[in-house]
Amino acid sequence: MVADAAALVAVRADALGSVVGGASALGSVIGGGGALGSLAAGVAAGLAVAVPLGPVGLLIIGQGLRHGRRSGLAAAAGVATIDATYCALAVAVGAVLAPLVAAWAPWPGYVSGLVVVALGVQRLVVALRRETGPAAADEPAPASRSHRSVYGTFVALTAVNPMTLLYFTALAGGLAAVAGSSAGAVLFVVGVGSASFGWATVLALTGSALGAWTSGSVTRVLELLAAGLVVVLGLGVLVATATA
Repeated sequence: MVADAAALVAVRADALGSVVGGASALGSVIGGGGALGSLAAGVAAGLAVAVPLGPVGLLIIGQGLRHGRRSGLAAAAGVATIDATYCALAVAVGAVLAPLVAAWAPWPGYVSGLVVVALGVQRLVVALRRETGPAAADEPAPASRSHRSVYGTFVALTAVNPMTLLYFTALAGGLAAVAGSSAGAVLFVVGVGSASFGWATVLALTGSALGAWTSGSVTRVLELLAAGLVVVLGLGVLVATATA
């Protein structure tokens, strides 16, 4: 399973290299490369990165599953903030910073993989310690973390996510063809951030709906499965980095 996760990480990393070219082509078709085209290209690029389910996506689902819709939306906002920030950096200084980011390899992959594994293990421990059944129902529910805290946590998680770093370097190499003007660059960033938040919102609402429709024991099983997948994906990142 870890080998499959490593292969998935490697395939997605290769696919990111063609994201900007495809987004640019879409922008040319929709709006002829004007403002609408830049916005559409940003939405396409944002969805290309956000839709494939990775560790952060699983954690968003888990956040909504256990803590409800508002907490899940706070997590979604944190993810979208970093996606838009990285995109803005790529627009502004990507040509300068992309070679520096690439020169750090393979350390970002190792650090990101270890962080993802640690998060998955922590979620596993929390889920295993959580009691279910009548006895648990009689206990007062633990105080939920503030939405601001959840937002900050997911900002940090997305910032160290290896796919986000790869996205940054892929974007930086081809943004000149996508956003030829200042207004086009701004609209491209808006499109990326909007697409990221939109998809993360879908994941958060999916998790909260599952949490509302299932019993405590089923919710616990789903949490364990999600946390286990996060660990596997983290190990996959480490294996893919070591074999790159």
